[in-house]
Amino acid sequence: MPIATDPNQTFDVSLPADKDTPEPTRPTYVFRHLTARQSRACRDVWRGLDKEADGDVALDHLAEAIRDHLADWRNLTDRNGEPIPFDPAALEDTLTDSELVLLFAAMLDGNRLTPADLGNSASPSPTDSDKSAPEPTGEPADGAAATSAEEDPA
Repeated sequence: MPIATDPNQTFDVSLPADKDTPEPTRPTYVFRHLTARQSRACRDVWRGLDKEADGDVALDHLAEAIRDHLADWRNLTDRNGEPIPFDPAALEDTLTDSELVLLFAAMLDGNRLTPADLGNSASPSPTDSDKSAPEPTGEPADGAAATSAEEDPA
C-alpha cells in the first residue's frame, strides 16, 4: 500500500524548544504522510505566505493545512499541567504563531521519504526517531525557495 494512503503510516514532529525533553514526556504532533497532490498544495500555501497582505489570513491557511494532516498529538498540556485531549480544532490553542510556522515546515520536511521508507511502506512507522521542527530559514522545508511578492512563482 502506498505510504500516503496507509492509515498506519505516520511520523512524529516535536518543536525545537522541546528537543531536550525526554521522549516519553516530549510534546509531539503526529502527522499522516501527504499524497503528491497534498504536498504540492501545502508548498503553494508556504509560497503564498509572504504574498498574503493579511498575516492572520496566512496563518489561518497554515493552521488549516496542519489540521488536515494531523493524526494525533501526545504529551500536550495546558498552563496548569492538565493534558490537552487531541482535537485538531484546538491546534491554535497549543502553539504560538511562530511555532505554527515551525510545525508546518516540519510537516513538509517529514514527508521526505528515505529509501527504507520507500521499500517498506507496509510496516509501522518508527516512533523512536522523532523529527524535530527545523530552525526557521525563510525557505520551505522541501527546499523550494519561498518567493517574495515581487517574484514570479512561475
